[in-house]
Amino acid sequence: MAVDLLVEHRALTSFLGHLSGVLVSTRDPAERIRRLLEPFRHMLMEDFLPPEYREARRGAVVQYLLYRSSDKSASIVATVIPPGVRAPVHDHGAWGLRGVYQGVQKETAYLRQDDGAEVERALLIKGRRQRLRAGDVAGIIPPHVDIHEVEATSKIPAISITLLGTDPGCQERHVYDPRSRSVRTVRLGYANVGCDETEREGTS
Repeated sequence: MAVDLLVEHRALTSFLGHLSGVLVSTRDPAERIRRLLEPFRHMLMEDFLPPEYREARRGAVVQYLLYRSSDKSASIVATVIPPGVRAPVHDHGAWGLRGVYQGVQKETAYLRQDDGAEVERALLIKGRRQRLRAGDVAGIIPPHVDIHEVEATSKIPAISITLLGTDPGCQERHVYDPRSRSVRTVRLGYANVGCDETEREGTS
């Protein structure tokens, strides 16, 4: 299977060079994040995202695939959240980096308190809350740094760029309802490429 590279820009190409080297040299998620943090932040600072991958949909969160490795072990995704819209509480299921490219986001982290023995139930408590602006970057390491909720608080759509060690639009992930303690398994899909039997429900 060929590599999916849907955006061509020197900033993205440069970062993919760093990514390739890190993936080969270490398997440790924390070390990968440490070594990719600055190259990822530099990429965020470049104007590399085409207009068609910045388009928001009224009342909905949209994911655009930018890059996916041939073995689907690494992907880069742009997520667009319209002003005032909140993505549901969700996980990522893989190590990664997430940074704000445009706008402002309010992020609430959640900590899971149960052991996950009940597939459709989860006990979550709120963790750190923070306001993220363009250039802010955070690591993702399941299971402890993985579940969050994001809301766009700027007057323009908030766009985040996420690197994940999987294919986040086409793999199964989880959406949580902290009040009812329920969990749903979904496949989130992409706005610009398809997945078989994909359920679309925006997150970031």
